[in-house]
Order: sequence, then structure tokens, then C-alpha cells
Amino acid sequence: WAGWQDWRDQVAEFFTDPEDWLYNRLDSFFERFW
Repeated sequence: WAGWQDWRDQVAEFFTDPEDWLYNRLDSFFERFW
């Protein structure tokens, strides 16, 4: 299942640098709605 790899990368990225990950999430979220 291809989605699993993406998800695992996301989780790994999150634990490596939670603040950076959160910032990127918010950034893409705002780009979508504003």
C-alpha cells in the first residue's frame, strides 16, 4: 500500500522536528483557504 510509506514519512518527519512539521502543515492549510 503506497499511502503507508507517505504516512510513515510524515510521522518520522513529525518526530524529527515537530515545530517545523506543524509550521509546514499550517502553511499549506492557509495556502489552500486564503
